[in-house]
Amino acid sequence: MLTPFDDYPIHASAEPVATPVSADPNHYDRYWFNGHQRDGDFYFGAAMGHYPVRGVIDAAFSLVKDGVEHSVFASGAMPLDRSATIGPFRIEVIEPLRTIRY
Repeated sequence: MLTPFDDYPIHASAEPVATPVSADPNHYDRYWFNGHQRDGDFYFGAAMGHYPVRGVIDAAFSLVKDGVEHSVFASGAMPLDRSATIGPFRIEVIEPLRTIRY
């Protein structure tokens, strides 16, 4: 059953949120969004990943228009509170299970 917490980058476990559910260094929680025009003229991709075992958060935004790709990337130390902010990127859950702002 989905709950409003399902919009946040945390895996359920009996441990505190700051403790990863897996010791696998490749364990992650990730947001991923993309979209395009029907004719393929315009495409965007946006992502943010939390890698709790590695202690890393990263995010990227890529836009392809007229065959030219423009990208921005940011990476840094992941805060213990699983904040969804890094560099110029921020994800906000406006209304759980309904509206997310990137």
